[in-house]
Amino acid sequence: MEKTSQHQAIAFSKQTQIDWLLGFVVLVLLLSLVINFLEIKNDIENRLSNDADVLAYRISESVSFNTTLNSTSLNQYIQPIIEKTCFKAITLQTPDSEITIGDYSKKMQATTRHLHTDTPIKLFAWSPHIDKLITQKGLEIFTYHALVFSLFMALMWYSKKQSNTSTVIETPEVQQTTVIETVSTKQGEGSVNKKLKEQENLIHQLTSELNSAHAHLEELQQTKHSILSNMSLELRTPLDAIIGYSELLLEDAEKLNNEEVKHDIQRIHIAGKHLNNLINDVLDLAKIEDGTLVLNPEHFEIQELVDQAIKSLQPTVAHHQNTLTVKTQNNIGSIFTDKKRLSQIFFNMLTNACIYTEQGDINLSVTRETAEDSDFIKIEISDTGIGITQDNINKLFKEFTHNDDYSYDGIGFSVAISRRLSHALGGDISINNSTDKGSNFVITISTDINKPINDKDDELD
Repeated sequence: MEKTSQHQAIAFSKQTQIDWLLGFVVLVLLLSLVINFLEIKNDIENRLSNDADVLAYRISESVSFNTTLNSTSLNQYIQPIIEKTCFKAITLQTPDSEITIGDYSKKMQATTRHLHTDTPIKLFAWSPHIDKLITQKGLEIFTYHALVFSLFMALMWYSKKQSNTSTVIETPEVQQTTVIETVSTKQGEGSVNKKLKEQENLIHQLTSELNSAHAHLEELQQTKHSILSNMSLELRTPLDAIIGYSELLLEDAEKLNNEEVKHDIQRIHIAGKHLNNLINDVLDLAKIEDGTLVLNPEHFEIQELVDQAIKSLQPTVAHHQNTLTVKTQNNIGSIFTDKKRLSQIFFNMLTNACIYTEQGDINLSVTRETAEDSDFIKIEISDTGIGITQDNINKLFKEFTHNDDYSYDGIGFSVAISRRLSHALGGDISINNSTDKGSNFVITISTDINKPINDKDDELD
């Protein structure tokens, strides 16, 4: 009798543990479901944006639109590209013509891109409305979680059924009760040991998979370093030659006073410098993410840095027929920071202002200010360019994310890497205001890299 009571207590304790485990799993599934639902819209928007970038790149790099925009060969080339994205159809629009490829309907929504071609071409990538995509994705997530929950409930039911076999009903025959109790106890212990063994094996399996995934991640990290290093070497060698020869040709064109040739060579030189800066930005981003970015702080005059930045930017300013106005505070003094990285921030932000402003005004203001015991340099860059819509402001500081209002190269990457570098220098970059007629960026950099304005890590908001 006493043994029977003890066994019943053990069975009750086991059932309580199962109930607690069931409650915990239900809570985890609910949290996972909520998190997935919250991220659906952002995931779909990123997928649409990335696929649109792929389409724009593939089409602009591989098709000559001046000769094939109305040909059937264009259909045969682009259709396989569309099928690899989440879009159903595309429309290519020029000032004189328009062509639609794919399964288009009026209920679809468009993601737009401007292609880099001799003839201005606008790309409309058509997909089902985002609400429909969110509903489809939500049903997939709900179905997956429901399946997992059903499987877990089946496991719990089986475990509970096995546990019930150990429950003993007391009978008048003491000898019979003892026999049943002994058999049931052994069955219960065997079932518990089996379950514990299964859970132990599962833990070992998950641990092994986790270690394997970690090793694979480290291997990918090493591969990324190798690719970036090789890319730097393979691209820089011919690129340096292009930039060097363009500078020599530019000098010859100036001596010959040939403005037409001079203009074409300037475009080559500017494009080469721009590509060189993009390579530097990609490599710096990898170093920041790996925590291997090395800073070399030094004392230097701020006015000297501003003059160098303006001088290097003059060809870009002239190419876009802009007017650059510079206002620097008198006796602004020196700064202790990494000169190369601060110059990189200057060049990136001013270049973006020039690229997206045509025949307009760009204003640069550099002052030294103090706030809350922090001494810092405030750099304000404003322009009268195409501006940034409110919907695209949040995309500015995300790497490899392009705004819908811009052409394929976008401004997101240069601004994002510049903000990362400003954090490393103890400062920040923010957008003060943004309208459809120009933008206004504010850069703050601590005058002493060892005394940051705000405590920031390298992660973006």
